Amino acid sequence: MAKNRLAKDQDKVIVRLPDGMRDRIKVAAARHGVSMNEEIVNCLVRFFPPPKTVAEEVYVLKEKLKVLRQGASVEELAALNEELHEFLTEIMDGHIKAPDDVRWKVKDALIDHEIDMMKDASPYPAGEDE
Repeated sequence: MAKNRLAKDQDKVIVRLPDGMRDRIKVAAARHGVSMNEEIVNCLVRFFPPPKTVAEEVYVLKEKLKVLRQGASVEELAALNEELHEFLTEIMDGHIKAPDDVRWKVKDALIDHEIDMMKDASPYPAGEDE
């Protein structure tokens, strides 16, 4: 939990708990060696994780592509390739906000992706020239 902000500056929510839940939270917090507040926040973070970064999303899409290449239909592979290409292009073009260093990484990933696509479309085995 982010403890670098003063408690008075953090968001606060009053929650009505069903009978017995406060006691269950107290027991769980004691078992984990944290405050009840921290126990509740930890539970909420598990169900409401922070949004992924652009770089994480790119990684996930690239990993999906690797898996699909091992046994996907042509249609599934084409759809994911298109999704990945559109996503990377939107980031590179600035339509999806990202820090400059991420945009450069995305540009590199897009170039790598396009090279992979050309290799896949090539009638020649890897390493052979015309």
